[in-house]
Amino acid sequence: MKEKGTKPTDVGVIVGRFQVNELHDAHTDLITSVLNKHDRVLLFLGNSIIRNTLNNPLDYRARRAMIAEKFPTVEIHYINDNPWILLGLRIWISLLLNSCFQCRLLHYMAPVIVS
Repeated sequence: MKEKGTKPTDVGVIVGRFQVNELHDAHTDLITSVLNKHDRVLLFLGNSIIRNTLNNPLDYRARRAMIAEKFPTVEIHYINDNPWILLGLRIWISLLLNSCFQCRLLHYMAPVIVS
């Protein structure tokens, strides 16, 4: 385990959909691992514009509540998960970086280069 609080860049970011009724072991292990390595953890939930389907049974609020109940220190936000299909991966990454900026994180992040 790393010693926390060693750098101002000590922020972990997780992006996922978590479209499950209950967090499974892999979800729990992932979040726990990131929490053990970082002082601050942001989790962005992929949010589809198509709701109440087999692939998107849960809305943002339900998934947020499920995660927050088990991991109350994780900062949970949403990001639309479909634009990259229509607009391209670079634009989706720009949307993610913009979301990080809105969380007052971007000025702490190392530059990200997308080729």
